[in-house]
Amino acid sequence: EQGHVDMFNALMNNPKFKAAYINRYADLLNTTFTRNNMLNHLNSMVADIQPEMQRHATRWEPGNANSYQTWLSNVEQLRNQIK
Repeated sequence: EQGHVDMFNALMNNPKFKAAYINRYADLLNTTFTRNNMLNHLNSMVADIQPEMQRHATRWEPGNANSYQTWLSNVEQLRNQIK
């Protein structure tokens, strides 16, 4: 069961909470979740992870030449979603 959904829905019935939630969500959309910020964050994570993903594919999936390419494709899908 997802009791947190019931709690959230009940909180949304409180006008002060609802206004605070909407304002905070709007603030995040205009700062943390901007396209450029999200793309920079993704690119930073990919730069950290990419060498390990290459080694992972080589070690654990040596017969699957597409393993690393599949990961790169999935990263590109994330980029497209952010855009």
